[in-house]
Amino acid sequence: MLVEWACEHFGLISYHNGWHFGWSFLFVMIMFPMVRLHHVHKLWALILSVICAVFYLIVFDYL
Repeated sequence: MLVEWACEHFGLISYHNGWHFGWSFLFVMIMFPMVRLHHVHKLWALILSVICAVFYLIVFDYL
């Protein structure tokens, strides 16, 4: 997250379609626990991943 913040701060990356650093942070905070959950309980990880994916699709007007 520090590298992404620095790249954004110095203009090396840009966000589009409503995405911003906050969304990236939320994605990372969901993704890493989901990887651990997938290792322990694959079915729960799949169910929660679908819910998260639908959430992102709705928020960014793809559904």
